[in-house]
Order: sequence, then structure tokens, then C-alpha cells
Amino acid sequence: LNPNGRVPMIQDDDFVLWESNTIVRYLCAKQASEFYPTDLQARASAEKWMDWTTSTLAEPFTAVFWGVVRTPAEQQNWDSINAGHQACIDALKTVDQALAEQPYLSGSAFGMGDIPLGCFAYAWFEMPIERPAMPHLEAWYQRLQQRPAYRKAVMTAIKLFLACLLVGWILSVIEIDPLGFIRLVSPSVREAADMAAAAA
Repeated sequence: LNPNGRVPMIQDDDFVLWESNTIVRYLCAKQASEFYPTDLQARASAEKWMDWTTSTLAEPFTAVFWGVVRTPAEQQNWDSINAGHQACIDALKTVDQALAEQPYLSGSAFGMGDIPLGCFAYAWFEMPIERPAMPHLEAWYQRLQQRPAYRKAVMTAIKLFLACLLVGWILSVIEIDPLGFIRLVSPSVREAADMAAAAA
């Protein structure tokens, strides 16, 4: 259904939509959710952080995540991993500074602006890497952890990969083989949707 052959993708009756941030906006708007501000400037401010996550953080984060988590130790490229790691730190300092002024990227309350980076945050804080102190980012992450939906949808070993799918930069999912071993595959969109639904 997605002409790009990728996930995430949703089908709402006969309407098919892809691109993770667009999906988040659509779902929040359709539900008339408080996550989707009616005030134009508040909505634009939240959307700014959604797109920043994709445009600024995703690329270096991918180098770290793939390099540390998904690459066998003997094949790891530490020049690439370290460069990505430093780029992530530099980018996240911007977030830390913003969160010094407000509790959420969306403003005074959790909203759609927090969702994309929230998916990355779990991986960032759970990966076996060094992280400099960023007190405001850490406090924001702790607030996310207090949300039941965040714990259920993001904070599990399998959901770590599904969270990455939400921001559109992991194109494979986890499969458990007959012996119980976890392996990564590159499924069709239909297979990915079925597996995601089964894990939810």
C-alpha cells in the first residue's frame, strides 16, 4: 500500500497514509486531541520539534544505533559511531536548552511535538553508550516514563525497534525463529504491519 515499500503506514478505511510525522499529525487532528493544538503558533512550535527530530537527529542517531546495537562487534566502525555519537550530543544540547524553559517540547503539556523524539529517547537512554549530563532532557525523559502509554508502546525490548519504525528510519523488524532466537528481517509492508500489530 505504501509505494515506497516501507513502514510506518496506516490505512484508515480506504485512506492510506505514510510518513511517520504526518501520521502522528493526522491521528492527533482526527481525534481532536489536546495533543494537536488549535493555536496556530503552538501547533507550529510542536511541529518544529517533530521535523527537527527527523531532519537533524535521525541521521547521526542511525549511525550510533545501527553501529552499536545492530552490528556485530567485529564489524563495528567506531569512527562512524563516534562521529554520530558526538553529533547526537551536540543536537540534544539544543533540546536540553529548550526544556530548561518548558517541561515539554510541545509547551506546558505533553503533545505531538514530544512523540518523535520520545521514541528516540528510549533508545538513547538504553543503549550502552556514554551520555553527558543533560538534566532537562533527563527530567523530560523521566516524565515520559511516567506515562502508561509510553511504557506500554515504547519501553520494551521489542518496542524499541517498533519505536524506531515510527520515525521511519528502521526498515526491518524483529522476528523470533522456531528456536527462540531474535533476528532482524526486512519484511513486506503487510508483514511488518501484521508483526507490529501482534507485538502491540
